[in-house]
Amino acid sequence: MRIAFRLLPYLYLLLAVLVLVSLVLVVMGMITKLQDPVHRAQDPRQAGTLVVLLVIGIGLSVVYSFNAILLLRKAKRKTSIILSLISCLGFPFGTILGAISLFVLTRKKIKNEYFHEGIGGRALP
Repeated sequence: MRIAFRLLPYLYLLLAVLVLVSLVLVVMGMITKLQDPVHRAQDPRQAGTLVVLLVIGIGLSVVYSFNAILLLRKAKRKTSIILSLISCLGFPFGTILGAISLFVLTRKKIKNEYFHEGIGGRALP
């Protein structure tokens, strides 16, 4: 259980990087497509769809990154649980990682690790 808990932040960071790389590739593809004179007269809803996808992708990447930071610091367990629930929206990898995070964060051993940590990551006496 503790091994999974120690791996979770790195998996979240990897997922955040993958989401950002895929967003860059989508934007590059759309810019290339829009430069073609044949595609310029397309439906304007395509640009709106692209904007929505970019906002969702950037939002999920921020959620993944912030959750990774909190898990690394072993801080704010309830916030990590909420962010894990939000990460379940990123189907399929975010859903899998979010479910594993929820399972791990609700275990009594991991819960005790959060309560034994003091301010700034120092153990309480």
